[in-house]
Amino acid sequence: MNSFVIQCSQELEPCLFSMEKLPEQKSNILLVDNSLDNLFFLEEVLNQLGHNLVKALSGEKALYQLLEQEFAVILINVQLVGISAFETAELIRKRPKNQQTPIIFLSTFTNNEQMIFKGCGIGSVDYLFMPIQPEILLSKVTAFVNFFKQQLQLKYVNEQLQTKLKENLLREERLKKQVEILDLVQEAIIIRDLDGTITFWNRGAVTMYGFSQQEAVGKEFSSLINAQFSKSLSELNHLLFENGRWEGEIIYTQRDGTEIIVASHWSLQQNNLGETEIVEINRNITKYKQTEEALLTTAVRLAGILDNASDAILSVDSTHKIALFSKEAEKVFGYTTSEVLGQTLDLLIPKHLPNGNFQNIFDSCHSNIANGKIGERREMTGCRKNGAFFPIEVSISPLELVSSNVFTLILRDLTEMKATEAALRRTEAQFQAFMNHIPPLSWITDSEGQLLYCNKSFERWYQRSMWEIIGKTIFDFNPPHLAQQHLEHIKQVVQTGQVLEVNESALSGDGTLSEFLVYKFPVFDTDEQLLVGGVAIDITERKQAEASLQIRNQELLTLYKLSEVALRTDSLKLAAQDAVAEISYATGFPRVTIELYDPARQMMRFVGTTGIPSLASCDTPEVPVEQTLSGTVVLTGKPMVKIFNSHEMECSQIRIYDSHQTIRQLNIRTFVCQPMIVNQQVIGVLSLAHSEPVELDASFIRWLTSLANFVASLVERKQAEVALHESEELYRQMFQTNLAIKLLIERDTGAIVDANPAACRFYGYGLKRLKQMTFTDINVLPAEQVFSLMQQHLFNQQTYFQFRHKLASGEIRDVEIYSCPVTRQGKTLLYSVVHDISALKQAKRALQQANVQLNSWVEELEIRNREIALLSQLSDILQACLSIDEAHQALARLVQSLFPEVSGAVFVLNNSENLLEAVATWGEVNETTELIFAPRDCWGLRRGRSHLVDRTTESILCQHRKKDCCESSTPIESLCIPMMAQGEALGVLYLSSNQPEKLTEAKQQFAVTAAEHIALGLANLQLHEALQQQSIRDPLTGLFNRRYLEESLEREISRADRKQQSVGIIMLDIDNFKRFNDTFGQDAGDTVLQELAKFLEKNIRGGDIACRYGGEEIVLILPEASLEATKKRAEQIREDVKHLCWHNRYHSLGTIAISLGVAVFPDDGLTGEAIINAANTALYHAKQEGRDRVVTATEVSNG
Repeated sequence: MNSFVIQCSQELEPCLFSMEKLPEQKSNILLVDNSLDNLFFLEEVLNQLGHNLVKALSGEKALYQLLEQEFAVILINVQLVGISAFETAELIRKRPKNQQTPIIFLSTFTNNEQMIFKGCGIGSVDYLFMPIQPEILLSKVTAFVNFFKQQLQLKYVNEQLQTKLKENLLREERLKKQVEILDLVQEAIIIRDLDGTITFWNRGAVTMYGFSQQEAVGKEFSSLINAQFSKSLSELNHLLFENGRWEGEIIYTQRDGTEIIVASHWSLQQNNLGETEIVEINRNITKYKQTEEALLTTAVRLAGILDNASDAILSVDSTHKIALFSKEAEKVFGYTTSEVLGQTLDLLIPKHLPNGNFQNIFDSCHSNIANGKIGERREMTGCRKNGAFFPIEVSISPLELVSSNVFTLILRDLTEMKATEAALRRTEAQFQAFMNHIPPLSWITDSEGQLLYCNKSFERWYQRSMWEIIGKTIFDFNPPHLAQQHLEHIKQVVQTGQVLEVNESALSGDGTLSEFLVYKFPVFDTDEQLLVGGVAIDITERKQAEASLQIRNQELLTLYKLSEVALRTDSLKLAAQDAVAEISYATGFPRVTIELYDPARQMMRFVGTTGIPSLASCDTPEVPVEQTLSGTVVLTGKPMVKIFNSHEMECSQIRIYDSHQTIRQLNIRTFVCQPMIVNQQVIGVLSLAHSEPVELDASFIRWLTSLANFVASLVERKQAEVALHESEELYRQMFQTNLAIKLLIERDTGAIVDANPAACRFYGYGLKRLKQMTFTDINVLPAEQVFSLMQQHLFNQQTYFQFRHKLASGEIRDVEIYSCPVTRQGKTLLYSVVHDISALKQAKRALQQANVQLNSWVEELEIRNREIALLSQLSDILQACLSIDEAHQALARLVQSLFPEVSGAVFVLNNSENLLEAVATWGEVNETTELIFAPRDCWGLRRGRSHLVDRTTESILCQHRKKDCCESSTPIESLCIPMMAQGEALGVLYLSSNQPEKLTEAKQQFAVTAAEHIALGLANLQLHEALQQQSIRDPLTGLFNRRYLEESLEREISRADRKQQSVGIIMLDIDNFKRFNDTFGQDAGDTVLQELAKFLEKNIRGGDIACRYGGEEIVLILPEASLEATKKRAEQIREDVKHLCWHNRYHSLGTIAISLGVAVFPDDGLTGEAIINAANTALYHAKQEGRDRVVTATEVSNG
């Protein structure tokens, strides 16, 4: 019968191969005994097995037999004379060959445990006690013999495997070398089976097709590579199997899509498994095919080139005779082909002309070939048939033949090119002359701002020569901010390709900053590189002129505004007041006055002032002419310009405007006074004052003179208009044509005296109807309140009102009214201008609402920030807690701060997971929910999501809610949020409120987040406690492990040492525990250990520590226990254990006994290790003395 052995190939694929079974042969059994009777008995029994029995009457003979033969099993009598059985066994075991040979000791002693232990220590396998039962002897020897045969079979199979493995390794090494050789071949070598699956793919195939070996091997060839065959694939395979080989050309598509032409050779071979494979060797001949096609077309093209070439082509031999003359050559030289063939080249290029020595030229061609300069061009002079000489360009290419050399000359007529070059040089000179004489700056730069060209104007502007400019960048001539602006404009031209017109500033060579109008445009050089050209025109003077014109426009604008002032006001005082305001704004002087001169009274009267509070408070401010500087100007008729220094301000008593304040008190440093002249008479002055020294140029003085004269004409006109002020026509024109809403109201009665058309359109009434109404008729407020507000405003000299007016349509509009009193026919009227501000009011209200909303958002954001901070504090404290109980105490204090406006509680599942208990409560939560309930009573926990009970009737109440609160008249809202961690429920966060809208959506979201944080913190603590218990507890018994024993013992010894007390140690061990396991099984032994651990935990003090030391050994630590107390406690435990009945799976295990060793600190040792060793020694003596007893370390030390 053959065996099958699984072997893994190099690719770790299992394969089966057959192994022959070891031939059957008898095994040797060695019998060692001094008694012949025993040997005969053993021989008689064991002959039934049919094996070779070898007898030895002594240990020496047995060892001699072992040197000659190999035995399946050895039987030795323990009562051997001479060399004892144990010594014989020890010598047998020292031989490496017999270290595993089974040894069976034969003995008449049935209860000598010491002998059995000694035999086991030497290496015996089994014991047979006399008298020997034949059935037992036969069964045991048969088992060992069969095991020996199996070992021999395995050894035999292993030797065959080693031989096969070596053969495979040699075969794989040869295959590997063959593969390496195939990878060095440039051709693509592909091996595929008859189904087309690729089994080999060399590096040449990787290079040719672009697919790696990993991508190709194992794939179907046609699915990997697209091929175009001359015939169908089935026909090619038929030819291959018919002839054993096939050759041809195939078009393949590479990985990148490129088609290649391949010369392919196919053949058949057998692999090592006897399977037929197709070997395909491919060579890329694409370039060869292309070369063939090029050669085929070369002859055709050469003829066409010669006939159609734009250059003259000649061919001469080594004697310089012309052998080929193209049609273009006929046109260039004027000869026909028949006239020049056979003639020397001197006919066309005479030797006496410059560069006419052809021998030197042809000789230099060979050196040019050696130097790689084939076809080098040179200029020469040719001669036409008519005798005219002309410039030509010649390129000579030699062709070395076997018999002689042939030279091919390509000639080009340079007559037109020379003329073109001369024209280009003239154009270049004209361009340079033009560019260097035009005033604008011109230049060319690349896209990065490097200067490539500039004209003379550019050189003069920057005061540098062209050679100092070319190669530099625009950053070398301008400040960085200006250069960066120039570069951005260059980039814009490059990107758009369009002409750009911009204004740019540039810094000249002497540091002058000027402004230019710049045109930048794209320019292409001879290499088609995009450059940027620029032309700049200096517009500095134009800009200055524009600035002057702007100043003049400002002057005219001021005069225009003064004209508007004159037109829109009837009162001289109002016109003067508006005029000084306009002049102050236009000139920048904060203090401006207009003073009129009264020659009769010799007084200066202020009709318009600004910036002088003392004058504004006077009703009719007047100053004697001789007491002010302006009076001096009136008397002299000349303008005055004064700039006071600080000393003059402190010491001078000069008065400018009145007789009460000096220039120091008015803080004036610059004072300008211009006489106002009408008809060569000074009628007053225009004065300007400034608190800072101001430099005034002549243009400003001229402008001020114009202003003074204009104001003079304005005053004169207004004085003339005073007489015409009563004219109704002028008033009506001014009143009716204004688009603003205007009303003329009687101050005392509120009657509307007049209204312009704009007012009629606004209010929706006709003019006649409006005149019949009073101001209170169009006002929303009661008449008394309207008159009260108007009188109050008029009393405070305020001319601005805000009211709500009613239109004819009933619409209410917000308006603001500007009123000024006017006198008409002896009555005081209010000239009022009404502005509709309804839209403005609505915008203000919208802004106020937005502010309210924004404040609400800010408050909500502050609440969120506070909640996040509290959550962070909660998470930090939970992470810092060391136990679940400590975390519960922390939650009772922290969670209330998260939800101060509602009541609530944190419920946690107990250890049995059948009840939820409240570990933290706040508010009146005990009135709304039970503090202990089952998990099924909470909808939130059952659903695994938050459950809200609001004031709607559709809400489903949790069963843990109290019935009293559910039936109350004031519904109570509640929220149950399950605390989940890693998919497990840990408890519930419960919130309730008897006030509506306390559990808002934001508060609910925050509660969910808080529940997640609490659940995560509690889960981490539970995991921490579980890991801590696992690290110090024995997994089988639940007692503390040995590491905890060592730590605890050192701690108790240190405490006892400080207090001068003792520590008792009890080490106990179950008697005959190994036999107990052999009898009842390992599972029963584990049950006994577990039950013993439970018994000890119940019967020790609260401060005592029970630890599993190892195996069935258990150590008890008794703090503050004396030797007597410890021993007494040990005796009590021993007695109690003896009377216990043990069961495993409802089967009785009987009773057990234990041995105990007792040691005490410090009598038996000063360290934990010493005390443990002392207790262990005492336990050992208890075992030696017969077990089931207590022995102290003191008794052991005393002998």
